[in-house]
Amino acid sequence: LDSVAEAALIRGASAPNATLIAAGATATRATIRESKTAVWCQVFGSDSDAMDGIKRAVDAGCRAACVTIGAEQTPRGVRGVTVDARQGRTIEAAWKAGNVPGIAKGVTSPAAARQALQHGAVGLVFSNYGGLLGSAARASILDLPAVVDAVAGKVPVLTDGGFRRGTDVLKALALG
Repeated sequence: LDSVAEAALIRGASAPNATLIAAGATATRATIRESKTAVWCQVFGSDSDAMDGIKRAVDAGCRAACVTIGAEQTPRGVRGVTVDARQGRTIEAAWKAGNVPGIAKGVTSPAAARQALQHGAVGLVFSNYGGLLGSAARASILDLPAVVDAVAGKVPVLTDGGFRRGTDVLKALALG
């Protein structure tokens, strides 16, 4: 997103207690700081410049680093990979780089959840990146209870994508 579009998203999500995850955090510092919305930056854990991205985003006012794991950015979008050591180091270093918590995004299995916790993640975002990861033959939300069980209440588990109506939210809550 460019800075104008990102600023519009931040204003649009300005309800108190709302959170916006901004890939790149290109909005101006003033836009982020004036917002009632908590803005988190999103970085790909496998990117060599992820730490610089976190530092820039925190300087702009972001309050957490949402580190994409289990996927890497490619010229054609996102493709699934295993959670590697570099992604884990990015989660661990988020606190050191910007004094912000590292949240692992892209957790779709109990194994990935446990790995993220081992690297110090203080929260998880259950996400298959809009269906770009995994098989379309199985609804990814069916894997949510196993991820919630794997963290055993140690950290919050959030979810994104695939929500089209209020009943979808109720289903996610019922699944943990």
